[in-house]
Amino acid sequence: MKKCIVKLPETYADFEEAVYSMIENEWEGLVLYDISQKQTFTTNSKHKRQHFWKWKLPKEDDFFVIGLEPEKGNDSLVGALIIGQFDRRGNIINCGNCGSGLKKEEKPIAWDWVGRVFEIRFDYRITEPNEFGEYCLQFPRIIRPRPDKNKEECIFEMGDE
Repeated sequence: MKKCIVKLPETYADFEEAVYSMIENEWEGLVLYDISQKQTFTTNSKHKRQHFWKWKLPKEDDFFVIGLEPEKGNDSLVGALIIGQFDRRGNIINCGNCGSGLKKEEKPIAWDWVGRVFEIRFDYRITEPNEFGEYCLQFPRIIRPRPDKNKEECIFEMGDE
């Protein structure tokens, strides 16, 4: 198998400048690396990616709570929100679970959150449904409740529907 070497199009000393360039050029993300290390980044052998990190701009969207999962070991507390959105035909799309960002003091009162809307930040959305039919988010975290939005405003925006 042929080795594929990725060459960085540009090197930036300032992270903010690199992020701005990424957004302007519509790049998927950045490859960050430790310049004090002499390494070659290859796409086909992870062990040679030491001192390199992939970074993508997180995404945010609004989701409504379609169910709740209890905290492991304590059924009286909420461990995660089961979140969803509507497709253009009005069908509910299950988008998986989100427990990060749920504050400890909110866990006992979260049982009546079904139907509420929350802003969720995530790294990316899986483009194919998993074995349960969910279009899960990678690394979702709750940002804030959205009392100004109705659940019908949470629209699934991906692919051809």
